[in-house]
Amino acid sequence: MADERKTDEFSLLLDGKGGATPLPDNKAVVLQKGQCCFWQNLDYKDPQVFEILTKDYHLDPTIAEALCDDETRPRFFTQDNGMVLILRAVNFNKGSDVEDMISVRIWADEEKIITLSHRFVPAANKLKEIKKKKKGPHSSVGCLIEIINALSDEINEVIENINDSSDDLEEEVVDVDNLTDFQLRGKLSGLRRQIIVLRRYIAPQKEIFQNLYNQKSPLITAKAKVRIREIYNTVTKAVEDLDTTRDRLAVFHEELQSKMSINMSKIMYMISIVTVVFLPLGLITSLLGINVNGIPFAESPWAFLGVCIFLLLLCLILFTIMRRLKWL
Repeated sequence: MADERKTDEFSLLLDGKGGATPLPDNKAVVLQKGQCCFWQNLDYKDPQVFEILTKDYHLDPTIAEALCDDETRPRFFTQDNGMVLILRAVNFNKGSDVEDMISVRIWADEEKIITLSHRFVPAANKLKEIKKKKKGPHSSVGCLIEIINALSDEINEVIENINDSSDDLEEEVVDVDNLTDFQLRGKLSGLRRQIIVLRRYIAPQKEIFQNLYNQKSPLITAKAKVRIREIYNTVTKAVEDLDTTRDRLAVFHEELQSKMSINMSKIMYMISIVTVVFLPLGLITSLLGINVNGIPFAESPWAFLGVCIFLLLLCLILFTIMRRLKWL
């Protein structure tokens, strides 16, 4: 298993103007009067996180359990004037497979957004750098939308790479000559497995964004709904591209199997032709090789040459018959 980079824990106090001020990491944040909201990124496997969520932020234990659970699937629900989103991010960590997706859990309400992951998620750190440049979103929900938009863009990037790989494979399948090379079949199977795993997590996220768009909440403004609608459209297109590529790869696999079957049939056909020709020759030479008295022309000096000429004529007769029967 790859030695993957862990998530960067940080806390930012949002100023409501696109900027943010760093706060002490891994500590509960208490907003003072006049402060806008904050964003905190935590490692859900940290034993202190559950206590921070329940005791310091007064989240319901069931919400905290959902945010800290080891095994999750994409889901969305609202509770206590806030929203929980559990999503999957593409794994860009060095030495990891992109389809080994990272679980990203999010709690968002009016005062805060809390993101939790165990492995490093580039999207969160990109947004963090944008906030430092005072060009980020102004609210907690704005941060939420920027995060899910970045996650969707990363998914789109990976699917574009898969589409390119699929195009390359199509050319290889069409031009393949050496059907004994298992490398092409390995590429084809690997890409199909990658699509299956990606679709398992991306397809539910499409429904999540649709539910988020339909959610009637004071946190989600009309402007936010427009962004969510576009994110939903992006993820829908990603799922459709995955389905299309999966179907194309199935066709490539069938074509490769068909080529292999045709090639195998040709090989077996040639073996059958050789067998038809040499079987009577083998029978005759076997009879002449019996170690008993009475073999015709055994003492004749021209017997061997005569047998060779006879066998040659027999071969020509057999080839003539096969050509007349259009076997050759």
